[in-house]
Amino acid sequence: AMMIPISLIAPVYIFENSSISTAISKGFTLGFKTLGSLFGILFITGLLAGIIQSFASIPWSLVFMVKGILSVTDTSYNMENSLFMSIVQYISGVIMLFFSYVGSILVLLGTAYHYSSATEAVEGTSIVEELENFEQL
Repeated sequence: AMMIPISLIAPVYIFENSSISTAISKGFTLGFKTLGSLFGILFITGLLAGIIQSFASIPWSLVFMVKGILSVTDTSYNMENSLFMSIVQYISGVIMLFFSYVGSILVLLGTAYHYSSATEAVEGTSIVEELENFEQL
């Protein structure tokens, strides 16, 4: 239960330009007051990130399995160490990492969205009012 409110420390620190100690205390305050919805956001975005990362790892896993099978069965031609297989494995690895990072960004975006929603609900501050007063800053 302690790890869920910890996820709000980074958005508080980034969006409010506060000190670390202030961000920790406000992150825990907002996190515990909105524990259920924060858990829901983290669960759903984490599930989506996991699904994206799983599908993105399929090409790399297939290339890795093909290289393993070829190394055992094909002793006359060294296909598993060929330049083509290395390039295909490299490209599929880059694709896998790219979508892994995209999936991780979903969790951070969900946390940032929840931070703005929690701040508006708990403290009564609205981002719409701040945007209307943007010219006066």
